[in-house]
Amino acid sequence: MNDVGKRKTVNAKESKYINPMIDGGFKLLFGSEKSKELTISLLSSILGFSIEDIVFLNTELLPETLGEKPIRYDILCMDKGHNRYLLEMQVKGHPGLLERTFYYMGRCLSSQLEAGEDYRNLKGVYGIFLMWCGIGDSSEDFIKDYRMVNILKTSEKVDEIRQIFINLRKFGKGKDECVTMMEKWLY
Repeated sequence: MNDVGKRKTVNAKESKYINPMIDGGFKLLFGSEKSKELTISLLSSILGFSIEDIVFLNTELLPETLGEKPIRYDILCMDKGHNRYLLEMQVKGHPGLLERTFYYMGRCLSSQLEAGEDYRNLKGVYGIFLMWCGIGDSSEDFIKDYRMVNILKTSEKVDEIRQIFINLRKFGKGKDECVTMMEKWLY
């Protein structure tokens, strides 16, 4: 996987494999009705709970006001309980990447309600960011799972807003060492 950042010209008709690290390959593998079962398996294994079914949502959020930034998610889907799942692949790091994920999550949350709707109708938003670059620090952790937590009593947390960053470069298990479904997916 060390050649991830290098681009090769390959005739698609001759290729047997789809590269999930390339935007089009990632969306083809996980962003269509044909691949729905794969997407459900990946999401469930990373989040640690079962997802029965999903529908794919529009991945482009147009600005609500003039001058506001548009958003183009890689993959956005929703389960039967109306929880939203944002799935992104990021190969190259850049300044503001962490802040962009906050913006993406915020828009995914704020787009759920219409004028006059009760805030208690908000559903969960789960962001999974598969990356070939790190976020923020030089720790050895390959996975970072962020939730809203009361820092004075950490047992009090909000599980319905969650961001998971997975640094694929730091995932160090070999094929025979992978036990969980998540580890097998990441391998």
